[in-house]
Amino acid sequence: MAVTDQQKWNQRYQAGSHATQEVSPTLLDLEGVFPPAGKALDVAGGAGRNSLWMAQRGLVVTLVDVSNVALEIAEKRAVDLQIALTVERSDLEVNGLPKGPWDVILMHDFLHRPLFEEVSQQLSPEGVLVVVHPTIKNLERHTTPSSRFLLQSGELRSLLEGLEILQLGEAWRADGRHAAVAVARPTQGVL
Repeated sequence: MAVTDQQKWNQRYQAGSHATQEVSPTLLDLEGVFPPAGKALDVAGGAGRNSLWMAQRGLVVTLVDVSNVALEIAEKRAVDLQIALTVERSDLEVNGLPKGPWDVILMHDFLHRPLFEEVSQQLSPEGVLVVVHPTIKNLERHTTPSSRFLLQSGELRSLLEGLEILQLGEAWRADGRHAAVAVARPTQGVL
């Protein structure tokens, strides 16, 4: 992301946008795929709503985001909840994923297609990738995000190439958005 993207997101968080503290309802539906312990990476996790939920479940979580304002909010929430949370400011479009291995990589509402190429190298052998992202069908009911930031119908499968897909689907979600949801892990070698 360019500096202007960092400024844009800082302004949104300063204005109270994206202020929800509630975990994504989709993650609650997927709760069983998250391990009870291990290292988790929340990719572009903003103010930490999903990071804090994972940490409360026993994972050691690193939240990476371009917005220092969002990260400050996440840190404050973690302190208030007495939860350990590591935050890292990084432009994921420039720097890529932080080095693993990670037992969980969560990509929720952030789409930078080249990051998918890095996932298999950054996941631990038993790790899981969880992806939740709106699709182009979402524009039938919502004007944002624009089509530039949406998955095409069926596109997520191709982005998961080289991973074993455990769950994959597209549907209208409890939060009112049409999203693609996937759970995948590194391909286990054939014996």
